[in-house]
Formats: sequence, C-alpha cells, structure tokens
Amino acid sequence: MVVVRGKGGMMETAGHEPFSLNLMPGAGLSDCECPERVWSPHNALSNSTKTQGPGSRHDILDDHFGFWNWLKYKNIGTTLVRKYKVAVAERNVQVEGHRGLSASLNQSVIQKWERMCLEWEQDLGFPKKKKNPYHVKDSHISEARVKKQLSNEEEARLKSGGIALNRTKIEEYHWIMMRCYRCRLKCLSKGVAAHATLTQEGNLTEQQNVLRARMRA
Repeated sequence: MVVVRGKGGMMETAGHEPFSLNLMPGAGLSDCECPERVWSPHNALSNSTKTQGPGSRHDILDDHFGFWNWLKYKNIGTTLVRKYKVAVAERNVQVEGHRGLSASLNQSVIQKWERMCLEWEQDLGFPKKKKNPYHVKDSHISEARVKKQLSNEEEARLKSGGIALNRTKIEEYHWIMMRCYRCRLKCLSKGVAAHATLTQEGNLTEQQNVLRARMRA
C-alpha cells in the first residue's frame, strides 16, 4: 500500500518516481481520474443554481449527483469489459516485448536488474533508501552550457597560440546564423501565396528542409 502525503513533492522530478503508478506493483496504467470525469458536466449547475436558496440548491445538486452515480453503476459492467479488452491486448504486446528484450540480454544483467527492482519495490518508506533502478540522469544541455563550452574551446585555442580570426565569438556566430535561418524560413513561407501550385509548394518544402538540416547541424 502506498500512502500519498500531499501533491507538493509529486509534481517535482525528485518526488515523482516514488509516487508514479507506472512503477507501483499492481497499479500499472490504472485510470485513477475516472471519478473526476463526471465533474465537468456539473459545472453548469453552479451557474443555474447560484440564484437559488440553500435548500433548493442542495436538492438539485443531490438529484444530479445521484443520477450520475446511478449511470455509473448501471454502465460499470460495459466499462470494465471495454477496459479489460484493451488491457489484455496491451498486456500481450508488453509480454512479447519483454521476452524479446530479455532474450537479447545477458542473464546476469537481467538477474541484477530484477533484484534491484524487487529491493526498491519492497522498500515502503519514503523517501526510499534503496537505489531507484528507474531513475535516468538528465541528459539535456542548456544554451548557456553550450556557450560556456564554446568559450572554453576558443580560450584553449588562443592559449595554445591560435589567433582570433575576427571579433565575433564562436557562440555569437552560431547564434547569428540561427537567426538568419529562422528569418529565411519565415520569408520563404510568406512568399508563397495560398493558391500556389504543387511545384511551388514542393520547392518551398525542399528549401525549408535544407534550412532545417543546417539549423540542426
């Protein structure tokens, strides 16, 4: 059993994984927001009952909530059957994918991974003390870090006896080129009218692809 102690830590990366339903045994892809889906049809009641007295307002709200609960219990069989069919199909896909992946890995790696997962799942404390096998270190890089790396490379080149070819720094040059490519893309898009031919549209798409490839290089 998992006890949720407020949403504060759950919305951050450090506290998200211990509360993730995808990582809890027996939960999986549980549809925990199903009860909230009946809230939106009731939003209109607030406007239609705001001028009524407390007694009438409470009676109308109780009638609507009771009707929705009756519909929920009436259709729960159909809902569960539909979800069961989807779950079985998805389960089969995941089982076959797991078998194929396991067959391509070393058995010692699989045993080590399973042992880490079991230890992490059996640690019911919060925060968990066992190492999280599902945690992936951040692999993104920010624009500021890229500029810093380029500046360090230019500094190393100058210290080794190299010369600055111009006053524009490397990171400034790349930033200027990116701006030029973006402006060029906008100009190309504006230059083609709404009634352009297929040839004109094809040429535009081809030029846009070339510029996008240069931007990613």
